[in-house]
Amino acid sequence: MQKNQYHKFHFYAIWVWLLTSLFYGFQFFLRSSPNALAPQLMEQFRIDAQTLGIFSSVYYWTYASLQIPLGMLLDIFGPKRILRIGMLVCVGGAFLFGCSESFAMAVLARCLIGAGAAVSFIGSIRMNTLWFHSSYLAFVIGLLSAIGKIGGACANFGLPFLVNWLQNNTPNESQVWKQIILFLSIIGMLLAGLVWIVGKNGPKDVFVPAISELNWKKIREEFLCIAKKRSIWILGLYGYSLYLTLSVFSDTFSIRFIELWLQVPTQQAGKLAALVAIGSSCGAPLISFFSDIFKKRVFFLKLSVTCVLILSGLIFFGPQVSFWTAGFCLFFFGFFSGGQILVFVTGAESGPSRLSGLSVGTINAILMLSGALHNPLMGYCIQWSWDGRYQGHHPLYTLDNYQTGCIAIYVFFVIAFILSFCLKESHPERVKDKNNKKSTK
Repeated sequence: MQKNQYHKFHFYAIWVWLLTSLFYGFQFFLRSSPNALAPQLMEQFRIDAQTLGIFSSVYYWTYASLQIPLGMLLDIFGPKRILRIGMLVCVGGAFLFGCSESFAMAVLARCLIGAGAAVSFIGSIRMNTLWFHSSYLAFVIGLLSAIGKIGGACANFGLPFLVNWLQNNTPNESQVWKQIILFLSIIGMLLAGLVWIVGKNGPKDVFVPAISELNWKKIREEFLCIAKKRSIWILGLYGYSLYLTLSVFSDTFSIRFIELWLQVPTQQAGKLAALVAIGSSCGAPLISFFSDIFKKRVFFLKLSVTCVLILSGLIFFGPQVSFWTAGFCLFFFGFFSGGQILVFVTGAESGPSRLSGLSVGTINAILMLSGALHNPLMGYCIQWSWDGRYQGHHPLYTLDNYQTGCIAIYVFFVIAFILSFCLKESHPERVKDKNNKKSTK
């Protein structure tokens, strides 16, 4: 009897993980859509690269600003309620975006998408802590991250082909991007319904809150308990830096950069751009897995940022290479950037277990500011170096313009490399062994 219950428990846990992970992947798809739909959006709303960067960053500002409040709410009310609300807000924002007739409405819709998506990652992690043993948590979170990045890869890979097909088969080409977004909102609604039915706070669907009531003094104390930890801020800034690979380069500017770098059509550039997210989706679970096998966090954080630093230099500032060489570099650029997933595991291990939602939320808030701050910054750098030429109704940028923008990303990879040497090992067994050695002296 116990054996049957054991298998049933794990089967249901996998379903919960899968559906919450698909929500994370869905919002990633929405998040990456401005990259693939950039020409259509710039044409529709008469905007330039800097304004496109600002539009893309709106999602991240909303997402990042809600991480700490949502982290607290997850520890108070449990992930089931918060995930349900978040999914409905995200899908509602997608529907509004698909109906947008003005840039202001599109910005509002982007805010709602970011607000709803804000719970997708930390809510899924909090749900997984109730369903999976801590021994598997790093690997499970790595797989969660992989699903999300596959969503981003699908956006970069599939949307250019879908746009091209619809433009050739739809009388009104200007409405193509709206049809795509509305179709995505329908998929999101179906997914929200499944999570609403399946999502539970653990096998018994019982959640024990870290704070029994909304006592603001107690909440402040718990927040300060996390905020005073130096490691949380180092991990957050490290994650911020490596996440630029996805939040700025892959999500917003990669397709056009690759077009100019390799002199290839948009569809080919979309394939290569997707390799960054695909690489990250492979790297996140594998690096997490090896981190658990070797019981080391800091070593793999150092390895990840070192490889990202080398590969980004070759991609951003190196000479034109063959299609296959570029694919190899972009895949492993994404692969090693996936190592940033370890900042969440390390952060959860560094603080009290009862506040794991707040710990992860604080780190994720810092990390998600990467898209909020750096999308406009890279857009500004591109616009600043632009020579004033136009193609149709939008500016004509050169490879030099995009390389100028990439400097803003590369500097932070250097910062992450330096920060990796300021971290202490947090794997529970390593910490336990170290404490045992101290006690025997």
